[in-house]
Amino acid sequence: MFSLIELADMTATVAETIGPDSGLGESIVLYRGAAVLAAQSVRLVRPSTSREVVMDGTAGAQADLQIVGLPTLDIQARDRFTSGGTTFEVERVDPMRQIKVVAHARMIQ
Repeated sequence: MFSLIELADMTATVAETIGPDSGLGESIVLYRGAAVLAAQSVRLVRPSTSREVVMDGTAGAQADLQIVGLPTLDIQARDRFTSGGTTFEVERVDPMRQIKVVAHARMIQ
């Protein structure tokens, strides 16, 4: 079990790597149904693995995207956002939120 000080130190490390000022992250606007949430600082991580998607007899590789944010990140499954001209939809949010939030998204456009 981590102490409150250790948890705070780990969260501070995460905070240094998110948002546009970190050089690693960016600020995203989430669309939740008809609602538009305020911009939030995150780090977008593209895992080195991809999966093969087969639709209508054609196949293609699709890489998932992970969104990393502070424990206060307001994100839910089915939220959408755009990054680099590509639209993504959040598929799930990992349950552990003491140090950071990790959500998983897929490209939809």
